[in-house]
Amino acid sequence: MRQFAQTFNYLLDQLAAYSLPNGKKLVDQGVSVWFNDLGNEPAHSARHIPFILAGSCNGYLKQGVAVTAAGGNSNPNLNKMLNTIGAAVGLKNAAGGPLDDFGDPTMPKGLLTELLA
Repeated sequence: MRQFAQTFNYLLDQLAAYSLPNGKKLVDQGVSVWFNDLGNEPAHSARHIPFILAGSCNGYLKQGVAVTAAGGNSNPNLNKMLNTIGAAVGLKNAAGGPLDDFGDPTMPKGLLTELLA
């Protein structure tokens, strides 16, 4: 786990060191994600999956906060997390709005509004 954390930190340091022509840092123009795709209970579930998001996607995502998303116990938020990341990077749904309908059809759709700036 320590090696993964150090590698993720190295990536973020490299992205933060790169300045774009407009003076902004590359790390803030996108989002870097670190997560384990297997939940803790029951085995291999979509429940209780911790995500670390670094970068705001040019202000779309909140920064510097720890969030426990509502509904994570009874209704896994994996679809909502993936939709939120997709919407943050500019993906759209079929109607042209922010991506909110991606993922397992048995899980809730939408965005994790707790993460939106």
